[in-house]
Amino acid sequence: MKSGFFFLLFFLLNLSPSYSIISMEQVSSFSNITTMDYSTSIDIEGDYAYITGFNTASLAIIDFSDKSNPRQVGYFINRSSLDGAWYIDVDTKGDYAYIGGDGGNNLYNGSLISGLVILNVTNKSNPYQVSILADMDDIYSLKISDKGYGNLIYLTSQQQGYLYIINVTDKKNPGKLGNISISRARSVVVDDKGGYAYVGTNDNIPNNITEDYVYIINISNKTNPINITNLNNFIFFDLQAIYLEGDYIYTSAWPRDDLTITNIKDKKHPYIQTIFKHPAIYGVMDLRAHNDMVYMASEYANSVVIINVSNKDNPVLIGHFCNTTSLYYPYEIEIAGDFIHLASKFGNSYTILKMSQGDGDLPLYNNSRCYNERPTENRVGQAIPDFDITKFLIDNTPKITHPSKKTFFSRWLDRLMFWK
Repeated sequence: MKSGFFFLLFFLLNLSPSYSIISMEQVSSFSNITTMDYSTSIDIEGDYAYITGFNTASLAIIDFSDKSNPRQVGYFINRSSLDGAWYIDVDTKGDYAYIGGDGGNNLYNGSLISGLVILNVTNKSNPYQVSILADMDDIYSLKISDKGYGNLIYLTSQQQGYLYIINVTDKKNPGKLGNISISRARSVVVDDKGGYAYVGTNDNIPNNITEDYVYIINISNKTNPINITNLNNFIFFDLQAIYLEGDYIYTSAWPRDDLTITNIKDKKHPYIQTIFKHPAIYGVMDLRAHNDMVYMASEYANSVVIINVSNKDNPVLIGHFCNTTSLYYPYEIEIAGDFIHLASKFGNSYTILKMSQGDGDLPLYNNSRCYNERPTENRVGQAIPDFDITKFLIDNTPKITHPSKKTFFSRWLDRLMFWK
């Protein structure tokens, strides 16, 4: 009887949460200064990567069907319409690319047109411009609606301070359906099926860190979006990255070194559930969430980090990869199957990483090898606030069980969780 009890206890203890690391290896990297100078945005559809060149007013189309040898198959350059090309989203059929520009690229001509540009990319070798909706300035982010709602574009105009909803049913004549005023609207993520958009802001007011928010917008009525509530917290200061999965939004602010998990199940009463800090999270510009994993592009660490967030109260860093050449200031990240795709702005590059379950411990973080010098001011010259954040922190020591110490059952459970 006692032996049966101890066997059951041993079995239950071995079912306690454990985390396998995820290894990342670089498959390839491609660079083209002519079409990808200052690469700030990337989208993946099928076997093609679409990458914007901010300084070159361009779109590059990369065929990565052979991931070890990606090649540029087409490009589009137009200084009049794509000056300061900042953000791109491509429809799921790969027929049209939607690009937001800010028109304020003073390297060439700060007075050029900014707005939403629609390109026909059906023929990858010969994309061409269909139309431009040019009365919106400083477009920072744009998103195509969920599948089934593909004729709508949501975009933020940081300078004008609006979230716009654009009808693109007629590609030659796109038009505004509705808008809502949001001061310094920056990053946006959309749940069109659920009827909500989530917008992060940055007011750029010197010595004022109380004006940065995450807004929850009801978009059920496209002609009249309504602000439900907002979160005002210094953790959102200079917010760059925001992503939605389930009842949570994941955010990271550029001057901070953390991942913030916000519970939005009750849209009128959202709350910050966890703030996770780790030295590998360093100047994050973009992130994605999928199957309880968060993938972050750390600009100043020239790296990608992967965080397991299956336990929202206790995230665990389980993957880290850096490269000061191919990932020189990674700016945007996309996940497709077992592969990570990145655009790096100072590397003018497109990089593919392959993920697999790792055998061993996480790599050490070598500051001299991976890290860039961190500025003391943000992009508008105001000091980055240095405040005590420890009251928000959890114990974030990576709780990683070495694969060799796992039970047969837990190893297979890990594989199922990773590959699902």
